Amino acid sequence: MKTARVTLFLMLISIALMLITACTPKLYTPKGNEEIYGTWTNPEAGRQKLLEQPDGTWKTFIYSNDTVPSESGTYQLIKKWKDPLGNTWYYENSSQLTGAISMGNQQGLVKIDATGKTIEFSSLDIGKFDNKTYPKEIDTKNDSYGFYHRSE
Repeated sequence: MKTARVTLFLMLISIALMLITACTPKLYTPKGNEEIYGTWTNPEAGRQKLLEQPDGTWKTFIYSNDTVPSESGTYQLIKKWKDPLGNTWYYENSSQLTGAISMGNQQGLVKIDATGKTIEFSSLDIGKFDNKTYPKEIDTKNDSYGFYHRSE
């Protein structure tokens, strides 16, 4: 009788673990040719050049012809999708590692237009990443809003 209870208990635990694993959302695994990768510029921005690299690092440059970044950090692409117009969207977690003004951690919503030539983003400053707190839309009036054009 005791063996049957232990067996039943272990089976219930196994089923519960399988259900938990099946319900856990999978993080996006970036490909080698993501639309976000590349060099982006905007001569009117405070940081004229943005470099998003496949190794999960980013750099910004004050002027588009600078070779030494003003800030740098890391990012992780959490989710990717396309809308009916062909725009590519990402949820992104990023951290600033170097720079005069530390931005800390941010969770952002990124949009790359259907042509692949314009990137727009809004982000929220956060303490700890939770993968549930992302901007619901790209707010052009928000201080975190930015846009660049592909330069390569």
